[in-house]
Amino acid sequence: MDIRWHGGSCFSLSASGHASVWINPEQETPPADLVIRTGRDKERLPAGGGTPFTIDGPGEYEFEGVFVIGVDVPQSTDDVMRRMAYTVRWQGVTTCIVGPDMRPPNEQTAAELGEVDVLLVPLGGAGMSAAVVAELVGRFEPSIVLPAPLDGLDSDPVVNFVKEMGAAGLEPTDRFNALPNRMPEDTQVILLRQHGAA
Repeated sequence: MDIRWHGGSCFSLSASGHASVWINPEQETPPADLVIRTGRDKERLPAGGGTPFTIDGPGEYEFEGVFVIGVDVPQSTDDVMRRMAYTVRWQGVTTCIVGPDMRPPNEQTAAELGEVDVLLVPLGGAGMSAAVVAELVGRFEPSIVLPAPLDGLDSDPVVNFVKEMGAAGLEPTDRFNALPNRMPEDTQVILLRQHGAA
């Protein structure tokens, strides 16, 4: 399963001959079979369908062999957006998706999401500092962390996070190929170059 970063908090998951999954695309109609969104207006009912099939609320979903669990992540009462975190089980890999400007899930929420192989998480912006993302990594203990550098690959949040994780000197790559039997025992950080538009 290939994972690419498309700018902002948008990632795509793809496997040859299978459905394509896009996370937080900015396009209204991305080239995807399944779209997952981590935030929506609190007043709007969650979606679980459409074209492409869209998930933006809590619950359990299955689409063409892609299994998704979504849970609410409690935020401040004045937040106009409802925030979700997800795990996507596909191709033998469990990927956890966390959106921007989100408080770290508590232990109960993390337990609902289950064990995580790959963590996709925004880094930078208004609320996702290196310390917050490091807390998320400690909560989920993934094998792989793929940050979405909201302020650029050379920004302070990225530099500080990479240093905090003991991964200085990383060279960005175009994509990450997630294979179920090749996950490291210790958490590794991988930086991705932007691929196309979100």
